[in-house]
Amino acid sequence: MARGRRDGELRVGGLKLWARFTLSVSLALAVVMALAGYMLHSATTDISEALERAAITEAVEGFGRALDRKTLESLVAEDTRLPGDASFYRPRDHEVLSTGAVKMGDDVLRRPVRLRGAGGGDGWLYTWRNKPVLVTPVSAQRQLRRGLLGLILGVTLAVILAAACVAWIVSGQVSRPLGELIEDIRQIARGDLRHRTHVRAGGEIELLARTIDRMADSLEEAQEAELELAVREREMEVAAEVREALLPTAITPPAGYEVGSIHEPSPRAGGDFLDTVSLADGRLALFVCEVSGVGVPGALVGATARAYLRGELARGADLAASLARVNRELGRDVRAGMYVTALVILLDPQLHRVQIACAGHKVPLLRCCAADGKLRTVQPEGIALGFDPGPVFERSLSVVELSLEPGDRLLASNRGPFVALSPEGEELGEQRFFRLVRAYADESTDELLIGLRTAIESHADGESLPADLSLLSVIRKA
Repeated sequence: MARGRRDGELRVGGLKLWARFTLSVSLALAVVMALAGYMLHSATTDISEALERAAITEAVEGFGRALDRKTLESLVAEDTRLPGDASFYRPRDHEVLSTGAVKMGDDVLRRPVRLRGAGGGDGWLYTWRNKPVLVTPVSAQRQLRRGLLGLILGVTLAVILAAACVAWIVSGQVSRPLGELIEDIRQIARGDLRHRTHVRAGGEIELLARTIDRMADSLEEAQEAELELAVREREMEVAAEVREALLPTAITPPAGYEVGSIHEPSPRAGGDFLDTVSLADGRLALFVCEVSGVGVPGALVGATARAYLRGELARGADLAASLARVNRELGRDVRAGMYVTALVILLDPQLHRVQIACAGHKVPLLRCCAADGKLRTVQPEGIALGFDPGPVFERSLSVVELSLEPGDRLLASNRGPFVALSPEGEELGEQRFFRLVRAYADESTDELLIGLRTAIESHADGESLPADLSLLSVIRKA
């Protein structure tokens, strides 16, 4: 029912195109032919009257000059008939009326007469030097005019009919392809965007058909783009939900330490994350991770890796062994080409020592030493989680141990700060970021993190971050 109503809305009343074209041409031609016929009839009537007048005048003058009255009267007595409808004047056959004399020539006049006898009617008497010569009936002139009018009307009607036939044929040749195009457009309007026109004509019709096909192609592409956009938007929503779940839980720093973090998500909805895990023996595990994918796949891989890391690190086992188990589990769950890099810090607040492991993380751990104020990098060897099933990962992984003195600070980060772009397309880069860290190293953890974020945003100057921004800081206060 709904489709029927939609089809009905596409139909309009009134005459078809071919009928309007044929009727318009016929009416226009009828008006033109009527005016032309009227003008032709008037002109031919005037010409025929002029010719008739000249001929009769010449005949009357000829009869008048060539014959004397007696000879003319003898001819009239014998036979009044002349070729055509004219006749010689005879008083018993013609009654001359007293009014209406018209001069036809120098010596010729025309007077109205009434014809006597069986035929009767009106006529014209032509005199030469006041001598009656010829009589012509008015009916002959009227008959001639009627014949001429009939001829003009017949020709006009024939021309109009011929033009109507030609207009009907031509309009049909135009309207039929247009009708097919209308049906093609209706088919496309019903949602069949793969439908294409089948009209094969020349000129503007062919151009219109090709334009409709291009329109259908554009609509199909737009529909596919809209569907793809809807899918992407839904993916972004899911990724945002997963990413929100990846935000670090509340951090309870050990006594004598200050711990803080910042995670700013990118519009690309990546799967990067950071987190902390408090162990039962009082140690604290901190990690910053990057995921190779973006969108929903990246977010899901990040969520999976985070769960494995939290579970294994919470057990309190050897750091290298814990990461090896995470690698094996993650390698079974993610598809080929997906991986997770991790920078893991295991802090022992009782011994003031840290163990550091790097699973393919590209950004080194930054250590700000209070004793000399220098900034050092720490980056143990190792490949990314999920990249290798196990043996290569276990052989390549190394763990570094450091002692923390009062005032020493550790800062872990992902690549987000390095790739922050200015409006001119210039990256912040490693060295500039390291200088920023050194400039804020003596501040509190909150001031350090806020200062770094402000500096990165100032460099971007309103541009969105191309990657997630993850910063994790720990400092020994006493």
